[in-house]
Amino acid sequence: MKKLLLSLSLFVTVVTANSQVLDTEDFSAYTVGNIGTDITGVTSGQDDWLTFATGGSNADFQIINDGAPHDNVLQMTGSATATGNKFMWKAGFADVWDFRDAGNDILEIEYDYFTGPVTTSKNTQRIILYNADGTKVLGGLLYATDTRIISGLSYYNNAGTFGNYSFNPTAPNGGPVVLPANTWIRMGFSFNGTTGQVLYKTSGGTTNLNMMVAGAAAGVLPDEIDLVVVAGAGNTVASVGKYDNYIIRASATDNLLAVDQIASADSFSVFPNPVSNVINVTNKNLVSINNVSFTDLNGRVVKQVSFSDVSNVQVNISELSSGVYMMNISSAEGNITKKIIKN
Repeated sequence: MKKLLLSLSLFVTVVTANSQVLDTEDFSAYTVGNIGTDITGVTSGQDDWLTFATGGSNADFQIINDGAPHDNVLQMTGSATATGNKFMWKAGFADVWDFRDAGNDILEIEYDYFTGPVTTSKNTQRIILYNADGTKVLGGLLYATDTRIISGLSYYNNAGTFGNYSFNPTAPNGGPVVLPANTWIRMGFSFNGTTGQVLYKTSGGTTNLNMMVAGAAAGVLPDEIDLVVVAGAGNTVASVGKYDNYIIRASATDNLLAVDQIASADSFSVFPNPVSNVINVTNKNLVSINNVSFTDLNGRVVKQVSFSDVSNVQVNISELSSGVYMMNISSAEGNITKKIIKN
């Protein structure tokens, strides 16, 4: 897998009350179809995503319409054999991390994941945070599609032996944490760059993951975040992983799977996107929307509108220049940030 350094425009930084949003994606502005243009990791595709596969094709990295409430989501297809791994990432993250505010040394990654049907596939779907040379897994999550067991990943000191390890937490019933089939689960992990500590959490299952590992990568700088599908020994069946509402934050205190983020993930519809003049914001739970603001890629708030006792609003942004903005929605249910493309 190649690692390329592209411009800072691939990521955005938005300051919120408790943290900085470094990147967020709900895939609503993407075109349905292939997300990548090649599988060599050289030429970027939609929204500057890079794709790499050993034994695969562009069709293994797709934007599909999953229907309400998620609509457009990312779909990654694994190998149907025992060989062939898939990687998807954005370059330039190390530079974005360098420009975070002082003290925001906890990196948090959250996303919605669809666990899929019962399958015999030995594929594992993963999100992994790497260091600069790719030898250290600073944090990550691993979902085994055949057993539906969720595990944590971390660089770790195992009684003097340093290496990348997986951690299987123990559920209250004494077994591993097994996620339900065909269910959207909110999950995430955080890496404390000062202490090396890694937290792992899930929300939405019968039994949820809530685990801490004292990782051994204190002071190591994060460099790249990859979505990965590993084939699996003895595998003969492909798996499909679906992702949505992906967000990366830099925080001074851990906000992993904060209630407001989880509660609002699927509650808001924002359309059209891309938008030319008027953008609509609706809340399916009829929760009041308090404020909508737009921040440009330089972190400047360029428009802000307040509301009272309404759950469906329209905002005219015709005066804004064409480009990418972060739309911050504040409501009685919590806050959410979405990426908007202005035509």
